[in-house]
Amino acid sequence: MMKWLWVSLGWIGLQFCFADDGKNIGKINQIKQRAQKAYQNQDYRTASMLYQALIDQFKVEDAQVRLNLAHAYFHLGKQEEATRYYESVAQSDDKSLASIAYQQLGVLESNTNVERALLHCKNALKMNPSNQEARYNYELLKRKISQQNQQHNDKNQDKDQQNNQQGKQSQQQQQNQSQQNQNQQNQSNPKQDSSESQKSEHQKEKEEKDQLNQQGKESKEEKEKKEKEREMMQRQQRLQNINMTEEKARLILDALKNNEIQYYQQMMRKPSQKIDKSKPDW
Repeated sequence: MMKWLWVSLGWIGLQFCFADDGKNIGKINQIKQRAQKAYQNQDYRTASMLYQALIDQFKVEDAQVRLNLAHAYFHLGKQEEATRYYESVAQSDDKSLASIAYQQLGVLESNTNVERALLHCKNALKMNPSNQEARYNYELLKRKISQQNQQHNDKNQDKDQQNNQQGKQSQQQQQNQSQQNQNQQNQSNPKQDSSESQKSEHQKEKEEKDQLNQQGKESKEEKEKKEKEREMMQRQQRLQNINMTEEKARLILDALKNNEIQYYQQMMRKPSQKIDKSKPDW
């Protein structure tokens, strides 16, 4: 629980009175005594009215009176009025009173704006490092902020895990739906699937056949090539055996070809039947 500090309403606030004219001093002191007594009896309504009268009617400019009025409003639950007078005292040259005012501002905002309340307590310690209530509230607010941050992080982590789980479920549902659609499509077009399957098998058989033919063709060409090389080697071997050059062998072959041509031409000129000499030549 946040601690709040109230300086005892003694005769601190009366020191200013010596500057006023004599006829008002007695009246002001009397009102202060009545306000202090009402506050001590927890009659915060009467105390607030009397302190307000000192400020509004008698124009009392005293930080202690304003702080006491703020305390009275604080107990009455009038946070707006209490905040206004605490902020006024926080600007006072009296650092002790300013520290109390900052502390009370932190108490007022501890349930609505924790970070701002922490800042007020920090200012209270700057004004008066010996303010133990402000120090206690400062540490309490730091722990509260740390817990809120941890809760926020845990909440975000749980939310991220939930989103990831929902994403996985959505993805799985999409995959299942896609598979279901594919199955329905296959069931609605069995002939097409069968035709495509047969077409694929036929294409595969054709490719295999073409591959075998290509291999056979290459094998045949390779065989013919090897046969020609073997014949050439045999020819060269025969020429080497008879000690004949390839040029000389070519000349002999050309001569034989010429003889065959002459022989063939002579055969063409011979008559196919014997000539009858008893008949004229014509």
